[in-house]
Amino acid sequence: MVTSFLNGSSTSSIASILDLIYLNVKSTSYCADLDPKADEMHMQAMSIDNIRHAKPALTAWAVVHVVKLVRAESNRMIARDTGLQVRARAGPENPQHIQAPPISWEIVNHFSYIDLQNLTENNAPIFWHILSSYSNPDFQHAKQVVICQKRPQNIVVLDAIMALTFNRSKYASLVPMSRGLYLFATQAHRSLFRVDSRLGRSVVYDTVYAALTTMAHSKLAELCQATQPGFGRFFHIVGDNVQTFARKCDPRIGRENQMIKGFAGAAIELENVDPKAFDLDTLIQCQQQLDQTKISVDGILNDIDGAHLRKVQTVHFLQALMDFVPALSVYQPQMQEIYQTITKHQIDTTRRSNVIPLATNSADKMHMSGMQDAMNDFLNVQMNINEETLNKRVILFSGDGKMFDQLGRLKKYLVMLPGDFESMRCVVPLLELWHTKWTDLSRVFRAHWATDFPNDPSGLNCLARLAACPPPSDLKKVDFCNFKWEFSPELKHDKTG
Repeated sequence: MVTSFLNGSSTSSIASILDLIYLNVKSTSYCADLDPKADEMHMQAMSIDNIRHAKPALTAWAVVHVVKLVRAESNRMIARDTGLQVRARAGPENPQHIQAPPISWEIVNHFSYIDLQNLTENNAPIFWHILSSYSNPDFQHAKQVVICQKRPQNIVVLDAIMALTFNRSKYASLVPMSRGLYLFATQAHRSLFRVDSRLGRSVVYDTVYAALTTMAHSKLAELCQATQPGFGRFFHIVGDNVQTFARKCDPRIGRENQMIKGFAGAAIELENVDPKAFDLDTLIQCQQQLDQTKISVDGILNDIDGAHLRKVQTVHFLQALMDFVPALSVYQPQMQEIYQTITKHQIDTTRRSNVIPLATNSADKMHMSGMQDAMNDFLNVQMNINEETLNKRVILFSGDGKMFDQLGRLKKYLVMLPGDFESMRCVVPLLELWHTKWTDLSRVFRAHWATDFPNDPSGLNCLARLAACPPPSDLKKVDFCNFKWEFSPELKHDKTG
């Protein structure tokens, strides 16, 4: 009978018996020879054997056993298989924790509070229930959805558990490491790293810097391996100059204000491409045919699908009418069907390009020697591309107008060199799309600003005044970010009054 009662096969459960015992002892007073203060003292020390009354004894017994279960849950949370253990440095600092993987962008990109909550609910359900009940008195079960906009209960509780887990083991640092990377990205002051590290919410600044160095070396090693012959992976390099003004803080001898210049870039992997399109011999053969000398305005116009362009213009005009005329919004389903019929070469909307940042160098693209140094640093030093590993491939390199011009001049100066890599014959310079849009934007402003007719509603000058937007300082080179709204389809009614 006792066995069936303990294994749950009896009609009465032990939980109901314990509940009845606790309800009865709550109304039972102390006997005359017992001091309630003594039990309170023993209860604070969790000395179960010294507590005489049943109520504090049951409470202390429950607390002691819950503490044991919570300690076991903390051991499960800091285990390696939970994925919370990461290292900032690739080298093994402690042989006992050599199996903890070094931090990588793949680990950071898969960081999710939803996954962390599921992990915590599975490995520490008791502790999750205790803290959830502490933060929300109406909390009932783990799957309960609590609507709170300012401080969501699950986020607050999860952040507290992750901080306590990091305090339990310094190797369970996935969440503090991610927060440290966030602080670094937002240019937070270094004192915030120290304060959050003290509270168990972040790692220190030096650890974040070491983690970024590890991830950069890992990505660069992956890029060097991907560019080797036989891997069949192709990359598009985007580069531009960077500069910052370093103002002297102390007027000392030998110090002066200076402009620090450099060159930054990134390698973007091209997916689902035909390898034949990157064959260098085919490109050189096409260039030798001098087909570019036969180009004409009629040839360019013939390459434009005019019928498709008119369809797109018509659909955009109809979409603008539906956005600004509420009575026409009932035709939105038909518009979506039309969009599907005119779509050409639709890229997967869920695809994310693999972008690998390249290390910034001190080259100055304004000088020809600086442009060559920047190219050699990106291609030869960082991507490990040379005459042997080029493997007759075409390398796409794009940037703004100045970089496009400098790269074209550099190829002319090196044309007499024998190697395809040494002469930069393998490099195809491209002008970035945003730069062509900027040029076209300046053209639109010059043609349609209507300076002499400020009250003409068809001119951009009138629209800018109605929208309380400052006019551009130079119509030949307008600011791209501030004035692209002028002829954007998303121009709202409140901007034009």
